[in-house]
Amino acid sequence: MKSIYVALKHDEKQLDVLEKKFWSVSDPDHPDYGNYLTRDEVSSLIAPPRENAEAVMQWLRSSGAVHVELLSSNDVIHARLSVEALSNAFETEFFSYRHHLHETKKIVRSHTKTAAPTHIASFVDLITGVHDFPPMMKKGEKKVRSFDDHGESVAVEADIAMTGPALQFVGSRGNAKAVEVVFSPVCSDGTPISGSQQSCTGPQWDLLTVRADNDIDITFPATVDAIRCGGSKALVCSVNVPVQPYVFYQDLHIDQHFTDGTNMTSSYPFPTVATTPILPQNIWEQYKIPPFTNVTDATFSQSVVEFEQQYYSPSDLDLFFKMMGIANSAPVTVVGPNHENNPGGEANLDIQAIMGVAVGTPTYFWSIQEESTIEIDDILTWCFQMGNFTGQVPVVNSLSYGMAERNVDKYLGEGYVARSNVEFKKMALQGISIIFATGDSGAGELCPPPMCVPNCDKLNPNWPTESPYVSGISTTYFTPLAEPICYLEPSQGGVDCTSPDMPLGEVGVSLDNGIFWSTGGGFSEVSTRPSYQEKFVQYYLETNEDLPPKGVWNPSGRAYPDFSAVGHNIMIALSGKFVPIDGTSASAPIFAGVVSLLNRARVEAGQPLLGFLNPLFYKIAAQHPSAFYDVTVGANKCGIFSAGGDIPSCCDFGYTAQPGWDAVTGLGTPNYEELVQMVLKFGQK
Repeated sequence: MKSIYVALKHDEKQLDVLEKKFWSVSDPDHPDYGNYLTRDEVSSLIAPPRENAEAVMQWLRSSGAVHVELLSSNDVIHARLSVEALSNAFETEFFSYRHHLHETKKIVRSHTKTAAPTHIASFVDLITGVHDFPPMMKKGEKKVRSFDDHGESVAVEADIAMTGPALQFVGSRGNAKAVEVVFSPVCSDGTPISGSQQSCTGPQWDLLTVRADNDIDITFPATVDAIRCGGSKALVCSVNVPVQPYVFYQDLHIDQHFTDGTNMTSSYPFPTVATTPILPQNIWEQYKIPPFTNVTDATFSQSVVEFEQQYYSPSDLDLFFKMMGIANSAPVTVVGPNHENNPGGEANLDIQAIMGVAVGTPTYFWSIQEESTIEIDDILTWCFQMGNFTGQVPVVNSLSYGMAERNVDKYLGEGYVARSNVEFKKMALQGISIIFATGDSGAGELCPPPMCVPNCDKLNPNWPTESPYVSGISTTYFTPLAEPICYLEPSQGGVDCTSPDMPLGEVGVSLDNGIFWSTGGGFSEVSTRPSYQEKFVQYYLETNEDLPPKGVWNPSGRAYPDFSAVGHNIMIALSGKFVPIDGTSASAPIFAGVVSLLNRARVEAGQPLLGFLNPLFYKIAAQHPSAFYDVTVGANKCGIFSAGGDIPSCCDFGYTAQPGWDAVTGLGTPNYEELVQMVLKFGQK
């Protein structure tokens, strides 16, 4: 059986009313600020005529649907149909398809574009999940980066000659005193070493030297004790190189030495840096959250939303709190499927990150049922479920999913972006905060489709963070090298910021700034810039001297991110052990946890929930800049390190950080002490 949603069309007058009401309750200068509506009141505001819904439901029933339901929002219909019923409904053939590389993975689709029949077409805005064919993809592969993740990931054919060992990964993984180097060794003739044989037919590999500036020159014997190797295809090896915390290491080379005296060399074209692992206590200290701030007797809740068959482990969550020394009594409510014996790094990260900041806040683990692992992030399904939920809906919601803006309507259905904005506004009208991660592939969204775009023809904004109706969060890492002067040469007056006396600050995560991936940021191609950010963004455009060339971006578009938070080397419990995880997927739930703490303060003061954050937070930043830590170092022209693949690691252009708002880290990271005073000030009637 196939589950579909039919979103009913609103007329333009209804959409105008929705837009006007949305801004009135979200604008701190408006008399109606914080006067939120109930779900029924939102429905009465914009619900299409009942006869429209009845006509669509009759069409579905007459086609053979076994379940047809008008959701509580009164503008969405949910139905379940067999393949035969789908074919009847759309007057075209539907089939159950299998992927040629994954015979157990099935998806029900039509091979032709589908549309509602003529007699009801004017009532229908969008029908989800009937004709798109998402390619095989998997979320979160890069989140837990270590040697163990590369053992089967190197697609190197045995007959392709290499000029040196193929570098796969260079970076700091939860160890401030070591950088991990992962590579595929080769024989002296350049052919990859087989994972099954682990030897060459000619001269043997016997030594490995790792060289970089700042006095790195270490030679390792090619033995099991010194270098870990594995893999059933091409051999993949890993070595930990001792380094100093926070020091930038440039010009890293690895040399394979052979028994005949020859060498094979490869270089890593980016800097690398080792930073400390991050615990909740580090986040509290950096963001000035009083230790063990606890939400007690909460009348509101928060949630993390998961797609792509990502599940969390309750036992890992218990282990996380135990080992972090945090007493937690907050309940977790699961909505949707959760196979706790098959936890994912993404899901475990999300729930541990948000609950590690907003300790004691009742939390929903909201899991979207997917019929196969080749479905992509159907965020509207979550929106529709929220609109039909019979319990107390979570008012702070963190989502670490999304894709390139240009691919959304192509893969999820024409009109998907526009309808998503309608649903975001409906939730904001009820006082619900929606927080999205900005993506981990830089300003260009450099990664394979459908989530990204594999070239630098244009800069590609991330969706849904390009929406004017949500809050987008990018990523920083903690370091004392937090000011531009720290990166100047001594001859130019540069300062050694690695001194123990230097305070920790933050910089934007990027491949060309020492981390193995890059945070997202940019300008929408379809959404116009909202007034709440106009002055900030205009200043950026007028003062930044390193903007992209004309034609590859839209300087008039909605600019993102709005805010940022740490998201590198975040320690979580996964399958009974602790691992470091990276990503804007960490930053979004961390920032959401701060928002839950701010909501707690408002509720305790008898004030309304924060709802849509941006108009208030931009106003606070304008009047009280110290409410956010201004991140002034960072760039996002790069994506993820591409080890010789077809996708470039970097574009020639992107965005750079600077004082004030920027398209790398937004307004900056939260200063809870200042923010809590300001949200209470503006919450007064």
